[in-house]
Amino acid sequence: MIRLGSWVKMDPNFTRNIETTFGKAGRQWLEDLPSLLNQAAQKWDLALGRAFLLSYNYVTSAKRRDGSDVVLKIGVPNPEFKSELAALRCFAGDGCVRLLDSDEENYMFVMERLSPGRMLTSVNDDEKRTNIARCNAAPVAPNPGRAGPHKPARLVCSFSPAA
Repeated sequence: MIRLGSWVKMDPNFTRNIETTFGKAGRQWLEDLPSLLNQAAQKWDLALGRAFLLSYNYVTSAKRRDGSDVVLKIGVPNPEFKSELAALRCFAGDGCVRLLDSDEENYMFVMERLSPGRMLTSVNDDEKRTNIARCNAAPVAPNPGRAGPHKPARLVCSFSPAA
C-alpha cells in the first residue's frame, strides 16, 4: 500500500488498476502522486481532504482558502483525461459539474463539489412535489448550440482530444 503523507492511503485495487492499465507510466505516476498532490494544493491554495472511491484517477475532496468545498482530480497522462477536461470546458457547468481551474500539463483540475439536494418526499406540499416531478420528467428539446443526448459534445465543441 502506497502512503501519501499520514492521512492518505492508497487502496490496493486502485494501484493495481493504475499499474495494469498504464504499465510503467502508471507506476511512475503513482510514485509522483504525492508531489502532484502537494503541487496542486500549493497552486490552488487547497486543504486536501479524503479521497473518494478511487478507480483510474486520484479524486479527493478539498477546501479553498475561502472555505468553499471543491474536488481535485489528478490523472495519469492519457488522451481520455484531456477529452474530459475539454468537455468540462465546453459544457461550462451546463448540465454537469463546473470546472474551476485546470493544469492540463500536469493532468489535474479543480471542479465544484456537488452535494445531493433534498428528497422529493421531503416536500410537504403535494402540488409543489407534482410540479417538481413534472419538470424533472419533461423531455428537453434538442438545442443545436448545446451538447446533450441529441448532440454529443464533440459535435458542439471545437476540441480534439490529445493524441
